[in-house]
Amino acid sequence: MGFLRQRPDGSTSLAILIPGSNNSDNPQEKPISLGQLIGKISHGSGQLQGMREDRRSFAKTVRPLNYGAFGSYAPSYDSTFANLSKEESDLIYETYGDENATLYAESVLNFAKDCDYTLNMVDNLLDLLTGGEHRKAIAVIDEQRKYREEEERVRDLMESKEVPSVNETNGQTDRKSDSNNVKIEIEQLKTLSDLGIDISFLNDIDGDVTESSPTQPNPVQDKLEHTTALIEKLQQVQNDRLSSPAPTHLGHILPPSETEINLAEKITESLTELAKQVPPGALIPVPAIRKAMGIVNETMSVSTSTNTTSPLPNSVGNVVVLDGDDSSGEEEPCVGVGQLDLESELREFLESDTALSNFPLHDDKTIEEMLSES
Repeated sequence: MGFLRQRPDGSTSLAILIPGSNNSDNPQEKPISLGQLIGKISHGSGQLQGMREDRRSFAKTVRPLNYGAFGSYAPSYDSTFANLSKEESDLIYETYGDENATLYAESVLNFAKDCDYTLNMVDNLLDLLTGGEHRKAIAVIDEQRKYREEEERVRDLMESKEVPSVNETNGQTDRKSDSNNVKIEIEQLKTLSDLGIDISFLNDIDGDVTESSPTQPNPVQDKLEHTTALIEKLQQVQNDRLSSPAPTHLGHILPPSETEINLAEKITESLTELAKQVPPGALIPVPAIRKAMGIVNETMSVSTSTNTTSPLPNSVGNVVVLDGDDSSGEEEPCVGVGQLDLESELREFLESDTALSNFPLHDDKTIEEMLSES
């Protein structure tokens, strides 16, 4: 039996009532450990519980359905690992009767396929059991298989003929690009003016060449592309490691490989070099930088205004005004606490002073208006 006890500091503890002993010094309270309360803890297991599907949960289709191309959520023929088409499967089922008979016939044929004499005997036996349909079905299946093999060979020949034409087109494109990339020596052509050749057209060509000259490579962009490739490679390596089958024991989990560690170090170095080439404001907002450095976003400026005509002491004449800047950079003055205290003290002083009794106080007048009238 137990109850919750709350201490004055706000902490809560669980008090457990246990049978007391008359021989103890303090019969009202007795320390007890958690081990004495729950007993000896049994040893745990570091293995992962494997997934095992209940056999009763398997759905077995009695008759496959096909609702056409526009049907959805309907069972259909699965030909993922099949080596026979749907028509050939129907022919086999019609020949041998049902699925079990088909499996028996296939097993006998596989057992006798290495011996011609035994295979002939098995064919005769199956032909006798099926009423002559066995050899007919085998002949139809062999004919369709040969037809499919011929189609595949023709398709391979057609694809092999298309590849050289594509290579020739690429070769012509490369030759054109090489001819376009030939560097024109404008300065050497201008020396032909000594021989009396008109070279006025070279000025226009020089301008076109200057405009079409390739731009200088950007090292920052190249570094970014290289870093992107490293990150994609690291992601692939991590996916391969984390997608591997879980070990039987938690202590045998695969640690990061040497390749993964090297990629992470290269990415860190590359990002560090890129961060050094840009100002801090391009990587992180200015308020976050100030917060990390411990700089308060609001700055305090002290403005002192002394009123020579005020009868208050000098210690009260100094007004402290706090100016705060917001995120937009515009500074708006805010009324400080000292200014409010000064106004209340000045009002009390004017009400109690006999020398200023000729100046009645009005609620709609401010302190500045009353001081200007004096």
